[in-house]
Amino acid sequence: MSDLPRPKKREGEVLERVVDLARIVRQRSLDPFDVNVIDLFDRIRPFLRKAKDLKALRMDLLAVLGLSDIVAMQEEWIEHRSSLLYIDPVLTLVRIDSLDPVALAEILVHSMHPVTEKEQLTGPRLREATEYWLSLPDRDQRISELGADYAETGALTREDLDRMGLMKGRTFEEWISLLWGELLERAGEDGMSYWDFIRAEAYEDTVLRAYVVSHLCSLGYATIRASPLEEEVLLKPFPEKLSMKDLGTESVSIALTREGLERVYE
Repeated sequence: MSDLPRPKKREGEVLERVVDLARIVRQRSLDPFDVNVIDLFDRIRPFLRKAKDLKALRMDLLAVLGLSDIVAMQEEWIEHRSSLLYIDPVLTLVRIDSLDPVALAEILVHSMHPVTEKEQLTGPRLREATEYWLSLPDRDQRISELGADYAETGALTREDLDRMGLMKGRTFEEWISLLWGELLERAGEDGMSYWDFIRAEAYEDTVLRAYVVSHLCSLGYATIRASPLEEEVLLKPFPEKLSMKDLGTESVSIALTREGLERVYE
């Protein structure tokens, strides 16, 4: 059985298809760049010469207006992307592949804007530091100025701390247990101000509490959260001691400066 020639579509049917296609594009259901506008214009151009009544002229006009709207939508899309400085990813890759390593390195240098910086001592500052240390009296002279015959070096033992009155007759483990229980009672689940908790009547007691609190945090009994914007340091206890695995490696450094101690005793 031989293949029969396909019948040609009627002029009105072609025009209706073009009008429907333009309507679909207007409804944002089809990408305007998926439409071959030039091909469709070539297909409907002969119909205008053959139009013999107002209905045919009207359909031809609607088809031309629909294709014009598609072209307008394509232009609008290009203007929008241009306003956003949009660059097609494919064109970007082609451009990168065409550049040699030296050109890429130059582009990186000119476009890189680091948000961090590293400071270091300059030569003049190093010379000033050297002159300062060389101008200091030697160790024996400084010891004599303090009224001592000699200086003993080494680590302080718990007995030394107790003799100096810093441990207040308790062992280190007892201080840990004591302040942890106090923190659980005073702070609760929401935590409390670090400075309010370490505050004591005597300066020595404040230093001791700050020292023990630092170990509470490092051993997993509590945690410290600092908020630079609010200038607040929050101390929050854990109901149970955390393991080193759960504790993590985050740490906060707090210096007992003159300003800090003034806040404690104000």
